[in-house]
Amino acid sequence: MKSERENMATKPRRGTKIRYGRGVISLCLCVSVVGALAQGVKNDLLLTPYPLKLSTELTLPNTAAFSYWRDIPMLEASVNGNLVRERVALSTGLSALTVSKDAYTRNKIQALPSQHSVSAMEKTDNAPAALVKMLQFENVLFSDLPFTIHDTAIQLLQKDRADAPGVWLGAPLLMTCQITFDFPNRTLLLESRKAALPNEEKRVEVPLIFQNNRPYVKMQAGNGKTFLALVDTGSPGTLIPSDIATKLKLTPETTVPMKNPDGSQTSLGLATLSLLKIGALEERGVRVGFLNPGAPVSFNKNFAVLGMNVMRKYRICFNTEKKKAVFMPPKTREEQTEIPTTP
Repeated sequence: MKSERENMATKPRRGTKIRYGRGVISLCLCVSVVGALAQGVKNDLLLTPYPLKLSTELTLPNTAAFSYWRDIPMLEASVNGNLVRERVALSTGLSALTVSKDAYTRNKIQALPSQHSVSAMEKTDNAPAALVKMLQFENVLFSDLPFTIHDTAIQLLQKDRADAPGVWLGAPLLMTCQITFDFPNRTLLLESRKAALPNEEKRVEVPLIFQNNRPYVKMQAGNGKTFLALVDTGSPGTLIPSDIATKLKLTPETTVPMKNPDGSQTSLGLATLSLLKIGALEERGVRVGFLNPGAPVSFNKNFAVLGMNVMRKYRICFNTEKKKAVFMPPKTREEQTEIPTTP
């Protein structure tokens, strides 16, 4: 018989469709990007400490397994000791930790008499604050977590989905420890914030720039000008600014109609970019989205995202202490070594 901790291990659900082909972009990205009202990003380049608490019994390094939901990394966790586990999405571009209204109710989460702002993609909302006493996935245990009650999946997809994760862990998770996503092998490695960065021979270090406590990187399409892009594991695809697409004379291979809550409409084009530079990292043949240059002002045509269609082929280490992201090729089975975990 399996132990409770073994039962906590995250496994991909049967029937889940996972796409690994280069250049794939999901339409849920398209809806999430252009369905949001354009809002300026605050130039807050200094990190504000976020009060996430790891269990005092937890030893680092530690690992956890994850699967995918609509190309977004997801794991399963117990919330407030509930034996019925919640699906938890990992979204580095989300500014907060969020719980849906349904998950808030079924896990008996404590509401707080205040509100927090939540930035998801390019839309910012104010939402009621809440306190999660305990969240555990495998051997990783957090306590007294500041959450907001926010239906993040509905905001991103513009519709309710029964299979959507009820809990979303955003950028504050990155500020707790050094985290490495092994996307091909679906594992998460948590280490101390003071841990040394990986020094593998084939690594590429990319500086992280934090705005509004969310991670951005400098990208370059072809040999054009550089632009900032939100690094978001919660975004299945990659988006570039409209003016960049125009200068490169990108012709949409297909378009998707878009509509904002205010009734304004436009379209999002999808095309294959011959070269995308992420710092010193070069990617070729990348599928990208971009808004119609004639889109109404309610759409932010300058917003850019580095999404999972690029990141999922790598192992990526995030360290907010050093403000670096380290891109590494996946390990073979022979190269993988077991990381000690709490017994």
